[in-house]
Amino acid sequence: VLSAEEEALYSYLGAVKAICQPDTLFFDLGGGSLEIVSTKNYKIKKIMSLPLGALRLSEKFSRRGCRLTKKDLVGLEKEILITLPDPDDLVFGNNTKVVGVGGSLRAIARYDQKIKRYPLNILHNYVLDYNSIQSIRKKFSKMNSREIADIDAIGSNRASSITAASIVINTMIQKLEIHKVVVSTHGLREGCLVEYLNKPKMMQSVLLGAKNIQTHLREKCEPHLLPNPTSKFAQVLLSLGMMKKEEYEIFIHAKKETSKQYADFWQADVIFSLVMNDFFPRLSQEAQLILALSIIFRKKPKAAEKLSGLYDTLLHRQDRKSIQKIAVCVDLTEIFERYASHVDLTKEGTARLIMKIVAKTNYVPERMVSDTIKIFESVFDVGLTYIICRPRKQTNQLSKLLVHHRLR
Repeated sequence: VLSAEEEALYSYLGAVKAICQPDTLFFDLGGGSLEIVSTKNYKIKKIMSLPLGALRLSEKFSRRGCRLTKKDLVGLEKEILITLPDPDDLVFGNNTKVVGVGGSLRAIARYDQKIKRYPLNILHNYVLDYNSIQSIRKKFSKMNSREIADIDAIGSNRASSITAASIVINTMIQKLEIHKVVVSTHGLREGCLVEYLNKPKMMQSVLLGAKNIQTHLREKCEPHLLPNPTSKFAQVLLSLGMMKKEEYEIFIHAKKETSKQYADFWQADVIFSLVMNDFFPRLSQEAQLILALSIIFRKKPKAAEKLSGLYDTLLHRQDRKSIQKIAVCVDLTEIFERYASHVDLTKEGTARLIMKIVAKTNYVPERMVSDTIKIFESVFDVGLTYIICRPRKQTNQLSKLLVHHRLR
């Protein structure tokens, strides 16, 4: 139905659209073959289809239902090692992320979550590290298919091929010197669906091209645009080092989510479930957790703190500070968007900011501004002097009103 190249491209499109990573080493481990796609800024540099499918290798090297012998393991690993490309044949960089898809990889990831008692019931964007993959490969190599079938995360359907799959993945990360693999639950089917919805009338007559994929992903993976003055305010915090790049990404999504009706009125556990079960391609699972807790923290801080206690193994001390930072920035920028036409934020000294708010109306809720800025000062550990400039009632000139000036 599909050529080897088309299979690789459709699978890559489906996976990366759900992760939005421009520099990627992508692989799809199936039953009959292993597809590899190497990209730089969404531009495809290399496409490979290799005869290293988990089922194909299992049928060649193992006896039905039996564990692999030492001789089988040596032969299997040798064939995989010879067939895999060398690191020099692929495009690698400091920002390259390794993304994998396939039923066997998902099963291994589910098993890893189970043995680690991972608190989130989410597979997409889960990270498998080198030590975990190596440990699982060693364990499966000592088991027969009947023993593996008893593992809930694996099941009987993949029991006979999961050992070969784990060896393929383990050998690949060793040869290519990979430290982490990000699991995508989107792949070939989603890639075909994306392309069909993009141009349904042309899909049967026009071959999927690498250039089309590059253009499509760049368009779809553009970050959500923030309105002014919100965008300028957040960018200043980023440039001053008061907000990290990942916090900025979470803040962008938080602004979008808080515009939805549920954010203010629904129960904390419902909001948490809605956010955690949605797709945020640019966020890791930990970042998505911070996003959910930030949205809840704005209106229900005690509920957010209680929920965060359930995920102590994933949240660090700095993450809890990030939750508060994002929450107060969302609150402050909501005031900007409603009442201000322009906001200037500058730094004075090492621990003081000057904020000038040019209001578009004469009414500005000064108490709300003052209270929110006090929280901002506490969370960011900085002093902030602000000035509100209101338009005069009968002229277009601005009269300046200093409403808050506190030295620390």
